[in-house]
Amino acid sequence: DELSRIGRLGGEEGGLMIRQAERGEFTLRAFENGKLSLYEVEALGSLLTSDTEMQRVQALRAGSGVERLEDWRGRVVKGLSHSEAVIDFG
Repeated sequence: DELSRIGRLGGEEGGLMIRQAERGEFTLRAFENGKLSLYEVEALGSLLTSDTEMQRVQALRAGSGVERLEDWRGRVVKGLSHSEAVIDFG
């Protein structure tokens, strides 16, 4: 097939190291490199395995909730750090 021929470019021993990505490999790399949270990975998995339109819509809603959670988290962290500063230096 085409991938086999491309992988053999440059000779048998000095050929390019090309292979087909494993299932979920890019998602795993994104998670390991901090580009996706576990919540986002699970939402993506739900989206990819959805069978019905309702499941797809629900998975999309779950994925879009990440920004709201991150915003809330940021506000809580900022509030806590402000409270600690007031306690320490108040």
